[in-house]
Amino acid sequence: DKSLSRFTVVVSNKVSKKAVLRNRLRRQLREIIRLNLKKIKSGHDIIVSVKSQSLGKTYQDLENSLNLALKKSKLLK
Repeated sequence: DKSLSRFTVVVSNKVSKKAVLRNRLRRQLREIIRLNLKKIKSGHDIIVSVKSQSLGKTYQDLENSLNLALKKSKLLK
């Protein structure tokens, strides 16, 4: 079924050795994706690979970065 796009959020040990920080980033990005899923073109499998620069960013910064990346890849409706 290709009605919605599927996402995977990858936060490696290189980003942070602390699982708490990696999981927090993962949860925040999943929530951003969940809230914006209707705006994203359907039928795609997308991998979001998180870089270490994302560690100190606020929720709003993460949302802006993800939306910008989706716009660049022409995945936003």
